[in-house]
Amino acid sequence: MQPFIFHRPISLDETFSLLEAHGDDARVMAGGTALVVMMKQNLFSAEHLISQIAIAGKATDALAWKPV
Repeated sequence: MQPFIFHRPISLDETFSLLEAHGDDARVMAGGTALVVMMKQNLFSAEHLISQIAIAGKATDALAWKPV
């Protein structure tokens, strides 16, 4: 597996900034179990992985529907 830098942004703005800064060397992941397996098998590589897990929780809370 190739070395990589793991990013864990806390907002979509931060995610977009990371993508802009790292271009084609960055990949966004949500979950990522299959991605890590593919990286271990050298089927996939990225210099920068951008996790969306911190953002996903916020989105779920913000979108929670409560009947009136």
